[in-house]
Amino acid sequence: MTPERARQLSELLVSARLVNENRGGLITYTGKYNNVDVTVATHGIGAPSAAIVIEELISMGARFIIRLGTTGA
Repeated sequence: MTPERARQLSELLVSARLVNENRGGLITYTGKYNNVDVTVATHGIGAPSAAIVIEELISMGARFIIRLGTTGA
């Protein structure tokens, strides 16, 4: 997911706040959707960077992860 998509998704959250942003373009927002805590996080390109971010989210209590993205042909 691109940082711009993450920003757009964060607009759907109630009380969304940016909780992390770094120079590599990785950003994380958290807020509520339908009264459920939701985190929107980017992971950059490739499975290794996705694995790092997903493992970090799980270590912080994430129970469900949905990956949104684009594939090319």
